[in-house]
Amino acid sequence: MVFPKGPAGKSAYEVWVDEVINDSYEITADSEETLDKIATIFKQDTSRRFLITGQTDARGSEAFNQALSEARAGEVVKALEKRDVPHEMMKWRGIGKKIAIASPSDSDNVRRGDRKITVELITNMDYWNQIPRLIVK
Repeated sequence: MVFPKGPAGKSAYEVWVDEVINDSYEITADSEETLDKIATIFKQDTSRRFLITGQTDARGSEAFNQALSEARAGEVVKALEKRDVPHEMMKWRGIGKKIAIASPSDSDNVRRGDRKITVELITNMDYWNQIPRLIVK
């Protein structure tokens, strides 16, 4: 599900992993409508730039969660490229469990809120140029 989020003047969307990705980085069939909506938003103005960030819950090692979050973000980028979103519009990163709110001992239902992809509209081109571009395999 896509939720508009963010302070006034800044656009961000959260994409909950339960709908987009199922316990891994693979895109599920149920996510097609959500990804179609995101692609439509992106293609409304191809001069815009978006940062896609993968996040995980606090369970698991730092290294595992970092790799998983990067893979999740990369899969979303690939899915959007298949929907004709220009590659140049997107940069992506994974931040693992760095900003997870729920503790590893919380229930799965609580930790679910930390497993997500966020999509931010970046309007500061100086900032955009400092963001490294990850390679999608």
